[in-house]
Amino acid sequence: MVQAATIEDRIPEQMESHHRSPSINLMTTEYIITIIVPIYNNEAFLQEALNSLSEQDLDSVEIVLVNDGSTDLSPDIIEAFRHTRPHIKTLHTENQGVSAARNLGIHVSSGQFLCFLDGDDIMHPNSISEFKRIIGKHSPDIIIGGATQFSNESNMMSQRRYTEDTGVLNIEDSSWITREYIHGNYDHANWNKCYKSSIIKANDVHFIPELSSSEDMIFNWHFWSHARTVQFTEYSIIAYRIHDTSVTRTSDRPYMFLSCLAVIHDTRDKLNPTTFLHAIQYMQRKLWFEIFTEFSFSKHSPSMFLRNCRRHLHVLFTLRSEYTSINRRNFIVDKLPGLIPLLTATLTMRVMLKKSVAGVTNQR
Repeated sequence: MVQAATIEDRIPEQMESHHRSPSINLMTTEYIITIIVPIYNNEAFLQEALNSLSEQDLDSVEIVLVNDGSTDLSPDIIEAFRHTRPHIKTLHTENQGVSAARNLGIHVSSGQFLCFLDGDDIMHPNSISEFKRIIGKHSPDIIIGGATQFSNESNMMSQRRYTEDTGVLNIEDSSWITREYIHGNYDHANWNKCYKSSIIKANDVHFIPELSSSEDMIFNWHFWSHARTVQFTEYSIIAYRIHDTSVTRTSDRPYMFLSCLAVIHDTRDKLNPTTFLHAIQYMQRKLWFEIFTEFSFSKHSPSMFLRNCRRHLHVLFTLRSEYTSINRRNFIVDKLPGLIPLLTATLTMRVMLKKSVAGVTNQR
């Protein structure tokens, strides 16, 4: 387990001042892989992430570090690392969010394949070697590996995802693989995957800045719609760090799922029919399950959420007649035509119950 270093340990004594404008050393060499690292106020973990890159096989590999307007020591750490190796591009921008940072990294990348690392995670040793081995042998459109996860409070690493090395699969000939992929059985994140760059750039596959979360899930679905071959590896690519400031943590999950449903419909032209059908099926199930079992009003009142529901009726209630290839049982609207009134009553009762319980507790 990699131990956290102090700030003093992370920053070399001899360090040149960093640039606030994009500092890019454009090269004509075509790299096999570009590693894109979006960074925002990651000073507590960034040196560990960069050290894990230094331990990779970086021959014919380009690294793009995008500082997304950090206000801590991250820019200094980035620029110190830039001088350690020749094939590193550093960009410093105003804060626009992780999606915009990743998109910028894609725009300036030169690699035939792209992979991603967050500034608070760690890439397992030999991950890049494993990607390069598969690329050299089969050059699939996408490579999917495993992942582990760990916590700041624990020295233990647990297996987050495991995939068997199954060889190259043709996506169109393997009907089960799209469902497994869309439903997150190989993680919705992008850090355990390696993508063919030409597919991303030819089809304008990008992260959607308007999404505050799950942007990597939508990116994966858009890419998958254009991919033809996939290669799995049993190797764990990434160690995902769980901590209080992790951007993937949210207590407003119902609104997140509602936003994702709207994006799926708005970007329908980027999804092939099979991917689109599985995507709306998956998100509708997640949303309704969340509403009726784990709903919390941390950011949105019941009335506000219901107003948003009414604005997005077309994504909440996708009619089966539109998508005859999906099994009938996957559409709640077929079973509960009056779901909005039922939803309103359920949420109102839950809020009233919470107030009642709180009142009794205060009286005691």
